[in-house]
Amino acid sequence: MEMVRQYPDLDMVIVPIGGGGLAAGIATFIKNVNPSIQVIGVQEVGAAAVYNRFHHVGETRLKHVSGIADGILVKEAGRLTFPIIEKYVDDIVTVTDADVARAMILMLERAKMFVEGAGAAAFAAALSGQVDVRGRHVGIVVSGGNADLEKLPLYKKMISSADAIKSWVKYKKRHGRTILPCLFFQKRFN
Repeated sequence: MEMVRQYPDLDMVIVPIGGGGLAAGIATFIKNVNPSIQVIGVQEVGAAAVYNRFHHVGETRLKHVSGIADGILVKEAGRLTFPIIEKYVDDIVTVTDADVARAMILMLERAKMFVEGAGAAAFAAALSGQVDVRGRHVGIVVSGGNADLEKLPLYKKMISSADAIKSWVKYKKRHGRTILPCLFFQKRFN
């Protein structure tokens, strides 16, 4: 809600998808406020059950899931949430572990935010080019609160710091003045 109020000229919102609750809620709200805003969901390649079901490809019930975005690693789409996703989400894309790690490191280095893999997945989709954001006003949902500092060396091994900076420079060159205007934070309270 804050994203739409603060940036009424939004063209697109990118949101991570696990079981689908967060994505279904955001998509329902956005499409009822402004149906012209595109809603794009993001899943990890190693846990793409919702992607598969949405695009009618591959298995929709996975036996195994893998990836560094723990918060969105699910074996199947939510029974109640998938019909909402199908109705309101415009597209779903997938990102790799390397894409997620690159986004996590870049957010840590540039924004001084250490976010979990699921929280970085939407930014990874824009940064990797899986979602074309050129010339568009884009909101990125950064969610979750389970970042594990002990895994930071693993993420750094997946990519080098220089690689993350090169990706950001390429992103800026490719997209010109387009700036991701809003990062929305959702915290889990136990």
